[in-house]
Amino acid sequence: MKNTGIILKIGIPVLLIAVIFYLYFSNQSRHNWIENYKYGSKEPYGCYVISEMLRSQDNASFSLLERSGTSTLPALNTTGNTYIFIGENLFLSDAEQDSLLRFAAKGNHVFISSKQVPSEILNTLFNESGCNYEDVYAEYAENIKETETFNFYDSSLHTKNGFQYTYRYRNEEVEYNWQVIDGSYFCDSSKTISLISYAGDNYVNCFISDYGDGSITIHTNPVMFTNLMMKEASHFDYADRLFSYIPLRSIIWDETSKFPYSEKSDPAYSTPLKYILSQPALKAGWYTLLILAALYILFRAKRRVKVIPVIEPKTNNALSFLRSVSMLFQHSNDHKKMAEMKMKFFLAFLRDRYNYTADTLQRPDFYESLSARAGVDKSLVTTIFSEYKSISTMKDIPSFRLEDFNKLIHIFYVRCS
Repeated sequence: MKNTGIILKIGIPVLLIAVIFYLYFSNQSRHNWIENYKYGSKEPYGCYVISEMLRSQDNASFSLLERSGTSTLPALNTTGNTYIFIGENLFLSDAEQDSLLRFAAKGNHVFISSKQVPSEILNTLFNESGCNYEDVYAEYAENIKETETFNFYDSSLHTKNGFQYTYRYRNEEVEYNWQVIDGSYFCDSSKTISLISYAGDNYVNCFISDYGDGSITIHTNPVMFTNLMMKEASHFDYADRLFSYIPLRSIIWDETSKFPYSEKSDPAYSTPLKYILSQPALKAGWYTLLILAALYILFRAKRRVKVIPVIEPKTNNALSFLRSVSMLFQHSNDHKKMAEMKMKFFLAFLRDRYNYTADTLQRPDFYESLSARAGVDKSLVTTIFSEYKSISTMKDIPSFRLEDFNKLIHIFYVRCS
């Protein structure tokens, strides 16, 4: 028995140290399956391959947009530039959207591949198409499935079997919202819009529109340009054919508009621990401190006085109920149900703080009203409700969708006034 105690006292700390080193120092071999769309990221859903493809074009220059964002674009004194955005969301203020439109009108090209395009840009293109629209509010249509096939309208780029895409998360094929635009928004007599690629019978995946002396291309599925997709020869061929429509002489890659800009002091994006883990010396010191604390607990944290009798506290039934419910959700892995609960709490928060009722949520100016009263960007409010709408139509959602949705609501809580 004595030898067994010695073995446990030595073996447990060694095992603990081994686990810590494995978890925190071997993560370079694991992949991050979040759609980050970063131009230098080699993760499955990063944009390293497509950015290198564009950078390697003959006689082409490649530059990153500065932190000041799209507001600096109209100041360029040259034409023939190409602005490229590939990301989950294009976060632009009204002034920045206007700057981007003025940049295109001067004789430059704008390429946007995003799950959500600012409404001012999208509706401006449709209202100027000459299709007899008085006031069009175009939006993406949901198209949830594991696999989707895309093809080109142009006969010289069209292929017999099309280009098939399947969304993967780790080693599984999962459902994905392959977003499209309903063909009813377009007309044959359009003066400015030309269709490029499609999915299904009447769903447009990409179109190009003349604007002023320049042009704007809208593509609805940025995931098609990520590393995991581009490693397939047919997917690389699709991107190559698509970019044949776009001038690639002077490329400006927008990396700053993928998320709302925040200062380093913003608690939603920066924590002391994040800085410590970013510095090798501080990181090593942090883990050493954790190991020493664990060793102290094992060998020194023993009672050295007579044990004081424990007085059982009164049972808190409400707390026990909450624990039981949380354990139920944890073991069920019902991510969609958890997302619905998060949304109920969010709506209750809006009702308590801003007196919004169920009827208020249906008003057409609700997003503008909430943005103004809470002091947050309208695009963040729109993204929260749009993401929940997408989640509510799915049978189940993967854990990363729940994490992204929870992060959006957390950002709102931190920034609202």
